[in-house]
Amino acid sequence: APQRGPALTVGEDPRITRLDNKFYMVYCGLKADPGTVYHPQLCLAYSNDLLHWRKLGGIDGNLNRPYNKDGVLFPEVFRGRYFMLHRPWWEGLAHADYAMRIAVSDAPEGSWTDLGEILHSYENPRFKESWVGAGSVPLAIGGGRFLLIYHTGNADAHGQLEYQLDAALVDLNRLSADASQIVLARIEHLMVPETPRELTSTSSLRVQNVL
Repeated sequence: APQRGPALTVGEDPRITRLDNKFYMVYCGLKADPGTVYHPQLCLAYSNDLLHWRKLGGIDGNLNRPYNKDGVLFPEVFRGRYFMLHRPWWEGLAHADYAMRIAVSDAPEGSWTDLGEILHSYENPRFKESWVGAGSVPLAIGGGRFLLIYHTGNADAHGQLEYQLDAALVDLNRLSADASQIVLARIEHLMVPETPRELTSTSSLRVQNVL
C-alpha cells in the first residue's frame, strides 16, 4: 500500500489499539539497517480484520522531528479527540532524560501534535542509568482515567540490562499546559524479571533480564 514519507526498511515494537471499529497499529519504522544505523520514527497502519493491513508510513504531525519510538494509542476517544503516548529522543540525550510524552489529534491518522512530557524514570540505586517507554495499550477505567503499564530499562556500570514493568494512573481531565499534571499516581517495580525464562534469553536478540 502507498506510504507517506521516505521508505522504511524495517519495523519493530507494534502496538495495536481498536478504535472506531478499526485496528490501528503504531510501530517503530527504521530507515536504515538497525545493526549499523538506528534512526527510528513512529509509523501507522490500520486493519479491519487484523489480517490485512494498510501501511500509512510515518505519522503526520510534529512527533517525528526527532527520532521517536514506543508509540501507542489510547483505547478511547476523549472529548472528541484521540491521544497517543510516545517517547522521542536524539543523539546526546542522556537515558535519564528520556521521557514519555502525550500527543493529541482529531483523527487516528493525524495530524498529531505533541502536548509535553508526562513522566521520567525514577533513579534506581542498583543501576548507573534508567529510562522509560510505553508498554501495552492503556487500560480505560472510566471518566477519562487510564492505567498505564509501561517499561523501565536499566543499565549497570558493566552494561548489563534489566527491563521491568511499572504502572501509572493518569486522568485526561487534568490535561493542561503542564502535561505531567495528568499523572495521579505511580507504582515502581510492579513486576521485575525473576523466572529462568525472564533472566536468560534464548533469542537472537539476546535481551536478558526482561519483562
